[in-house]
Amino acid sequence: MTQAAGAAGAVGVAVVAGKALRLSIASGEAAASTPANPARVHDDLPPATDAQVAKFLGPIQPGLRLGAWTIAATYGVYRGALPFILTNDRGQRLQVDLMATDASSPDGVAATDRGQLYVINSGRGDQFTPRDVEHSVHRLARLLRERERARAVSFTSFRQRHARYPDGIFVVPA
Repeated sequence: MTQAAGAAGAVGVAVVAGKALRLSIASGEAAASTPANPARVHDDLPPATDAQVAKFLGPIQPGLRLGAWTIAATYGVYRGALPFILTNDRGQRLQVDLMATDASSPDGVAATDRGQLYVINSGRGDQFTPRDVEHSVHRLARLLRERERARAVSFTSFRQRHARYPDGIFVVPA
Protein backbone atom coordinates (compact mmCIF):
# COMPACT_ATOMS: atom_id res chain seq x y z
CA MET A 1 0.00 0.00 0.00
CA THR A 2 1.31 3.44 -0.83
CA GLN A 3 0.35 6.55 1.11
CA ALA A 4 0.27 10.22 0.24
CA ALA A 5 -0.51 13.12 2.57
CA GLY A 6 -3.25 15.54 1.63
CA ALA A 7 -5.05 18.49 3.21
CA ALA A 8 -7.86 16.23 4.39
CA GLY A 9 -5.50 13.61 5.88
CA ALA A 10 -3.64 10.52 4.78
CA VAL A 11 -4.79 8.67 1.68
CA GLY A 12 -3.89 5.04 1.10
CA VAL A 13 -3.95 3.46 -2.33
CA ALA A 14 -3.58 -0.25 -3.00
CA VAL A 15 -3.88 -2.22 -6.20
CA VAL A 16 -5.67 -5.54 -5.84
CA ALA A 17 -6.40 -7.69 -8.89
CA GLY A 18 -5.76 -4.71 -11.15
CA LYS A 19 -8.25 -2.47 -9.32
CA ALA A 20 -7.24 0.63 -7.36
CA LEU A 21 -8.45 0.80 -3.78
CA ARG A 22 -8.52 4.20 -2.08
CA LEU A 23 -8.99 4.64 1.63
CA SER A 24 -8.64 7.98 3.37
CA ILE A 25 -8.25 8.96 6.98
CA ALA A 26 -9.56 12.44 7.65
CA SER A 27 -9.54 14.17 11.04
CA GLY A 28 -8.37 11.02 12.77
CA GLU A 29 -11.40 8.99 11.65
CA ALA A 30 -11.30 6.22 9.08
CA ALA A 31 -13.55 6.79 6.10
CA ALA A 32 -13.77 5.22 2.66
CA SER A 33 -13.12 7.60 -0.21
CA THR A 34 -16.19 8.80 -2.05
CA PRO A 35 -15.71 8.77 -5.82
CA ALA A 36 -18.38 10.15 -8.17
CA ASN A 37 -19.78 6.64 -8.68
CA PRO A 38 -18.86 4.48 -5.65
CA ALA A 39 -19.83 1.26 -7.44
CA ARG A 40 -17.11 1.81 -10.08
CA VAL A 41 -14.14 2.00 -7.69
CA HIS A 42 -13.41 -0.73 -5.18
CA ASP A 43 -13.23 1.81 -2.37
CA ASP A 44 -14.60 -0.37 0.37
CA LEU A 45 -13.73 -3.68 1.90
CA PRO A 46 -16.13 -6.28 3.28
CA PRO A 47 -16.85 -5.94 6.98
CA ALA A 48 -15.74 -8.55 9.47
CA THR A 49 -18.30 -11.14 10.48
CA ASP A 50 -20.51 -9.45 13.09
CA ALA A 51 -22.36 -11.18 15.96
CA GLN A 52 -25.58 -11.68 13.96
CA VAL A 53 -23.77 -13.27 11.00
CA ALA A 54 -21.58 -15.37 13.32
CA LYS A 55 -24.70 -16.70 15.03
CA PHE A 56 -26.28 -17.43 11.66
CA LEU A 57 -23.20 -19.25 10.36
CA GLY A 58 -22.57 -21.27 13.53
CA PRO A 59 -20.20 -24.10 12.53
CA ILE A 60 -19.84 -22.81 8.94
CA GLN A 61 -16.41 -21.33 9.54
CA PRO A 62 -13.00 -21.03 7.86
CA GLY A 63 -11.38 -24.44 7.66
CA LEU A 64 -14.66 -26.27 6.95
CA ARG A 65 -14.13 -28.68 4.06
CA LEU A 66 -16.85 -28.75 1.38
CA GLY A 67 -15.57 -31.56 -0.82
CA ALA A 68 -12.72 -30.32 -3.03
CA TRP A 69 -13.01 -26.77 -1.68
CA THR A 70 -12.53 -25.38 1.84
CA ILE A 71 -13.96 -22.22 3.37
CA ALA A 72 -10.99 -19.86 3.72
CA ALA A 73 -12.86 -16.74 4.91
CA THR A 74 -16.29 -15.43 5.82
CA TYR A 75 -17.38 -11.81 6.14
CA GLY A 76 -20.32 -9.71 7.18
CA VAL A 77 -22.95 -8.63 4.67
CA TYR A 78 -21.13 -6.89 1.79
CA ARG A 79 -23.03 -4.90 -0.82
CA GLY A 80 -26.18 -6.84 0.06
CA ALA A 81 -24.70 -10.35 0.00
CA LEU A 82 -22.89 -12.69 2.36
CA PRO A 83 -19.54 -13.62 0.73
CA PHE A 84 -17.62 -16.84 1.31
CA ILE A 85 -14.07 -17.29 0.05
CA LEU A 86 -13.23 -20.89 -0.85
CA THR A 87 -9.83 -22.36 -1.73
CA ASN A 88 -8.74 -25.75 -3.01
CA ASP A 89 -5.60 -27.85 -2.67
CA ARG A 90 -4.21 -26.34 -5.91
CA GLY A 91 -4.24 -22.87 -4.32
CA GLN A 92 -7.15 -21.61 -6.41
CA ARG A 93 -9.51 -19.05 -4.87
CA LEU A 94 -13.24 -18.76 -5.42
CA GLN A 95 -15.91 -16.39 -4.11
CA VAL A 96 -19.48 -17.55 -3.49
CA ASP A 97 -22.14 -15.02 -2.43
CA LEU A 98 -25.41 -15.81 -0.65
CA MET A 99 -28.23 -13.52 -1.79
CA ALA A 100 -31.98 -13.48 -1.23
CA THR A 101 -34.27 -15.24 -3.66
CA ASP A 102 -36.79 -13.29 -5.71
CA ALA A 103 -38.79 -14.05 -8.84
CA SER A 104 -36.88 -11.60 -11.04
CA SER A 105 -33.36 -12.81 -10.23
CA PRO A 106 -31.55 -15.60 -12.07
CA ASP A 107 -30.96 -18.90 -10.32
CA GLY A 108 -27.64 -19.33 -8.59
CA VAL A 109 -25.45 -22.44 -8.69
CA ALA A 110 -27.35 -23.76 -5.65
CA ALA A 111 -30.30 -22.65 -3.53
CA THR A 112 -31.11 -22.56 0.16
CA ASP A 113 -34.68 -22.20 1.46
CA ARG A 114 -34.45 -18.39 1.33
CA GLY A 115 -31.47 -17.64 -0.89
CA GLN A 116 -29.32 -18.37 -3.89
CA LEU A 117 -25.58 -19.03 -3.97
CA TYR A 118 -23.77 -17.33 -6.85
CA VAL A 119 -20.18 -17.89 -7.96
CA ILE A 120 -18.66 -14.42 -8.36
CA ASN A 121 -16.49 -14.76 -11.46
CA SER A 122 -17.66 -11.97 -13.80
CA GLY A 123 -19.15 -14.68 -15.99
CA ARG A 124 -22.59 -13.05 -16.25
CA GLY A 125 -24.11 -16.52 -16.02
CA ASP A 126 -22.54 -17.78 -19.22
CA GLN A 127 -19.43 -19.48 -17.81
CA PHE A 128 -19.34 -23.21 -17.16
CA THR A 129 -19.17 -24.07 -13.45
CA PRO A 130 -16.69 -26.90 -12.87
CA ARG A 131 -18.21 -29.97 -11.27
CA ASP A 132 -16.03 -29.80 -8.13
CA VAL A 133 -17.12 -26.19 -7.57
CA GLU A 134 -20.78 -27.09 -8.13
CA HIS A 135 -20.57 -29.98 -5.62
CA SER A 136 -18.91 -27.78 -2.99
CA VAL A 137 -21.46 -24.97 -3.45
CA HIS A 138 -24.30 -27.51 -3.10
CA ARG A 139 -22.75 -28.74 0.16
CA LEU A 140 -22.59 -25.16 1.41
CA ALA A 141 -26.25 -24.67 0.44
CA ARG A 142 -27.29 -27.73 2.48
CA LEU A 143 -25.45 -26.42 5.54
CA LEU A 144 -26.92 -22.92 5.13
CA ARG A 145 -30.42 -24.37 4.72
CA GLU A 146 -30.12 -25.93 8.18
CA ARG A 147 -28.96 -22.61 9.66
CA GLU A 148 -31.78 -20.61 8.00
CA ARG A 149 -34.45 -22.58 9.81
CA ALA A 150 -33.44 -21.18 13.20
CA ARG A 151 -31.78 -17.84 12.36
CA ALA A 152 -32.15 -15.07 9.86
CA VAL A 153 -29.80 -12.54 8.29
CA SER A 154 -31.08 -10.00 5.78
CA PHE A 155 -29.67 -9.96 2.23
CA THR A 156 -30.62 -8.34 -1.06
CA SER A 157 -31.47 -10.34 -4.15
CA PHE A 158 -29.30 -10.49 -7.27
CA ARG A 159 -31.66 -8.04 -9.01
CA GLN A 160 -31.70 -5.64 -6.05
CA ARG A 161 -27.93 -5.72 -5.73
CA HIS A 162 -27.38 -4.90 -9.39
CA ALA A 163 -29.99 -2.13 -9.26
CA ARG A 164 -28.27 -0.55 -6.26
CA TYR A 165 -24.75 -0.99 -7.71
CA PRO A 166 -25.33 -1.00 -11.50
CA ASP A 167 -21.61 -1.12 -12.34
CA GLY A 168 -20.63 -2.71 -9.05
CA ILE A 169 -17.46 -4.51 -8.20
CA PHE A 170 -18.51 -7.41 -6.01
CA VAL A 171 -15.28 -9.37 -5.79
CA VAL A 172 -13.78 -9.41 -2.30
CA PRO A 173 -10.15 -8.28 -2.70
CA ALA A 174 -7.60 -11.01 -2.00
